[in-house]
Amino acid sequence: MEHTDIIDTDNNNNDNNNNDNSNNNKKTFEKNKKKNYIDERKDVLARLYQIIGITDTNKEFYSNSFDNEEIANQIYSLEPDILLYFNVSTWPAFKKSIPVLEKRPLSIVKSLLKDMNIEITSMNIRIKKVPKEPPINITQYKIS
Repeated sequence: MEHTDIIDTDNNNNDNNNNDNSNNNKKTFEKNKKKNYIDERKDVLARLYQIIGITDTNKEFYSNSFDNEEIANQIYSLEPDILLYFNVSTWPAFKKSIPVLEKRPLSIVKSLLKDMNIEITSMNIRIKKVPKEPPINITQYKIS
């Protein structure tokens, strides 16, 4: 019996295969963030609920609550964990075309809830606080 070794002399082909594998691994890793970081994602969701006031008895929040700078800053403080544990490439707030200062906390909240498969229903509400002033339009969001 004769033993022969086959040597691949096409180095470029090997490099291309390695690059393809690393790209596939990266895509697989991003898709598996839901599977790999289950507890971490739940922790981020729990902290978000605490910020926006969602409890077992209160499952609603309002669009005007994000005008509060403190709430907005608390949501922005979640960004490092959101970037680590969620695939944000399709989230409007994280699109490269939107400047950092224009990120809307409501957009981050809605995207995170959607990513966690939590249903949100919205209803527009008109509130007239002062008789001679025009009514204020806000949106009520309910989590189910």
